[in-house]
Amino acid sequence: MRRLLHTALALSAAGLLSLTLTTSAQADGQNVTIYTSNRAGVATFKPYGEHLLVNDLVGDGWSAVARLEVEGYGTYYYWDRQGAQYPALDIDLDFPEGHTVTLTAFLGKWAGTPDGGIDWSSYDHVLDSVHTTT
Repeated sequence: MRRLLHTALALSAAGLLSLTLTTSAQADGQNVTIYTSNRAGVATFKPYGEHLLVNDLVGDGWSAVARLEVEGYGTYYYWDRQGAQYPALDIDLDFPEGHTVTLTAFLGKWAGTPDGGIDWSSYDHVLDSVHTTT
């Protein structure tokens, strides 16, 4: 019985560990960065000054796309359509402090709509999204 209890506890601990390893990354009030699954695009949110950097890293005809969800303000899509040869697109935002921000990076083919043309399978399934606060 004692051995069975130890085994059950070990399996429970392993299950909890696997759950914590697969949850989204979070950093309160700190810069957060996330790549697309193939590392062809990257997005960084800097809460101090509310700057979003979106960078297309590979000249492959696809654009880097950042989806920024701000608690209480909605969801926004920002496209770096400049191409890989240019520096990161730096968007100066203005949100009040104390709101949770969720950032996800995708690739997309510009279709003239905010979310049209996004390859929804291009986000990093291991690091689904990153969170911080403004």
